[in-house]
Amino acid sequence: MSTSSPPGDPGAPAVPGVPGLPPDAPHVALRVAVTTGTTTVRSDLVLLGSRGALRTPVAPTAAAGAPAGAPGPRTTTFPTAALWPTVRNLLPDLAHVVADPAISRPEDRTEPPADLATTALHVVTTSVGAHVPTAPAVPGPPGATPPPDSLAVRTWLVTATGLYGVGEGPLGTTIVTGERAGALAATLQWDVAGALDHLVRLLEQRPGAA
Repeated sequence: MSTSSPPGDPGAPAVPGVPGLPPDAPHVALRVAVTTGTTTVRSDLVLLGSRGALRTPVAPTAAAGAPAGAPGPRTTTFPTAALWPTVRNLLPDLAHVVADPAISRPEDRTEPPADLATTALHVVTTSVGAHVPTAPAVPGPPGATPPPDSLAVRTWLVTATGLYGVGEGPLGTTIVTGERAGALAATLQWDVAGALDHLVRLLEQRPGAA
């Protein structure tokens, strides 16, 4: 991983608020938040073409600022192809969390233990979205709400030996399912691919697009 690109680098990804990087370029944005006990560390990543940028740690909001004594955020760049290794370094160092991508099949999924609420060591939340600052509203039915920049938000509960995905069930219920090692990476890659596809559609809707 390299340090942040110098000002004026035409290949630099768009990271709002980072000097020298264009804040208005279309990009895919990710946020990774890891909560351990009462502490949450948030990291923002941006993908633009073949390059990416990581800014960590970041405050919950721009107005919140960093807690007293906390280190300021640091920005580094990386090849887009190295997205998963970059994200992996932000996660708890447990084999079932940082495993390479592997899709959970139905037979891989298990019921969570009854004591999950007390044995969970970490909560990992990822959000992925596409952002085009000047994109027009996506057409939809009258009164429909335009889709937000965040296209996918995932929550994972992590124990010493297990990885559990939190999803939405019928009638607003919550479903927690044990997943195989590598499911977090595979799901993140799926979400990023979806955001890239959405980004292409947004760009096609811009005035003057071929």
